[in-house]
Amino acid sequence: MAAARGRPRTDGITGAILSATLETIAEEGFGSVTMDAVAARSGVSKPTIYRRWTTKQEMIDAALRTHITELTVPDLGSFRAELDWLLTRRAAEYCKPGTYRIIAGILGAASEDDALRQATRRESAVLLKQTTQVVRRGIDRGELAADTDVRTVVTMIGAPLLFRLIAELEEPDETLVAGVVDAIVRGFAPS
Repeated sequence: MAAARGRPRTDGITGAILSATLETIAEEGFGSVTMDAVAARSGVSKPTIYRRWTTKQEMIDAALRTHITELTVPDLGSFRAELDWLLTRRAAEYCKPGTYRIIAGILGAASEDDALRQATRRESAVLLKQTTQVVRRGIDRGELAADTDVRTVVTMIGAPLLFRLIAELEEPDETLVAGVVDAIVRGFAPS
């Protein structure tokens, strides 16, 4: 077997690049992210970045997945408990430094860039997958009405935290989480 050519990728280098990408977005805005800017901030060369990601968008997507992660919601036996678990963790992620600017920057840029809009939809679908699963389990357990429109409920679950962060310019807190959980549980309970 032939030996691999070149130096192996170092996790520390990848982490430095992803951190530099997020820091650039948080401090300077989405439009400031360039391969040159990230290379300078991370202390690595542009070829090192291009060996990991062929486009700026791929690099940004990878960085975002380290900041706002896909969650696996355990089956807690109760829709209310699972929804609270999910929203509590999502709110904590939204409170990480720079998250407001990252999300606002992406939403603003996506409104003007079709490729970014498509990438944002794909990433949102990944994040919403667990919320969808929680809602479906609630319906299956009989905790939510059988005719519940899953997509509508998923949107209603996710929107308040983002609205608080982006439109109201405040971090979502446990009071908001508790209110959303209560409103959804009561609003979609079987009659």
